[in-house]
Amino acid sequence: MKLRQLNYLLLFLSVVFLFRLLAADGGLSQYVYAQAQLKEIKQSLAEQQAQNAALKQEVNALQGSTEAIESLARQVLGMVKPNEVFIEVIRVPAFSGQVLRPEDLEIQPEDTVSEEPPMQIAPEEGQILP
Repeated sequence: MKLRQLNYLLLFLSVVFLFRLLAADGGLSQYVYAQAQLKEIKQSLAEQQAQNAALKQEVNALQGSTEAIESLARQVLGMVKPNEVFIEVIRVPAFSGQVLRPEDLEIQPEDTVSEEPPMQIAPEEGQILP
């Protein structure tokens, strides 16, 4: 009889501990959630360290040579040297082979004509004139 009661007690305690492990605060679900957060933080840390290393390399290059400063000033600020001509190359999408004819366009000649005269801006006062 005592052995049967002991088995029931052990079974009850096992169920309580299992419930505590799976469902209660600080249980298995919170452990899995914490592991997922840790993985995200480690990934973010690796990205930040790579970005930090690239910035350190850029700072060292800028401190070490005037060519790097000149290159950065040209690329970011659009600066040019005196008596230098700046030419910007604009890339055009590749030709698709389709030629548009005027009748393919939906714009009609009467749509482009305006009855009102264009408005002009006086450069001195900045007022709109008729």
